[in-house]
Amino acid sequence: MAVHMVAERPGLTRGVLFVHSTQRALCPHLEWAISDVLGTRVSLDWLPQPVLPGQFTSTFPGNCVLVENPALVRLQGVRVLMYHGRSIDDMIGLIPGASYEKSGLMMEEMLIRRHLAPAYGRRTPIAAGKTDRLIIDPLPEILHTGHVHIKGITNYRGVLGINAGTWQSQTTFQKQMNVNPTPALAVTVDLQTLVPETFSFV
Repeated sequence: MAVHMVAERPGLTRGVLFVHSTQRALCPHLEWAISDVLGTRVSLDWLPQPVLPGQFTSTFPGNCVLVENPALVRLQGVRVLMYHGRSIDDMIGLIPGASYEKSGLMMEEMLIRRHLAPAYGRRTPIAAGKTDRLIIDPLPEILHTGHVHIKGITNYRGVLGINAGTWQSQTTFQKQMNVNPTPALAVTVDLQTLVPETFSFV
């Protein structure tokens, strides 16, 4: 696991902190120690990510089902593996021809490797556990990701891959990173045929 954090304070050295692996129980302690050194609150996005605690979700409607990241769910008998897609950042730097605009290719690479974060020790922080919950097993009928804010649809050996896109136009950060999102596109899937359809809301 690699946590990249850049900190800069007047009169101090600028640098990057790498945390390549840790036990889940140590995650909050590391955040506390880093916060103490930097003099500011630090929150790191470890994978896998648990369900939000009730203190944050108590006002959600009763029909909301909260799941962790990643999550394997069944919708009318169809296995859907949902994963935010943070590791796409790492994969783009390692796979020839990869880019944010080719989110379908990134999902195919995950399926080929049967792992949601196949590049260890890079930017994607992974909390160590007794089992690797980022392994793709069982194989889903649908792999659904997001993260890059660019709609992508692919089909790899019978698995439908959907990268959801976004509702938000290009942010300043995305502009700096040369990422051109595809806002206001919704993808629906017929769960009987697994045929996707895209609707534009612009």
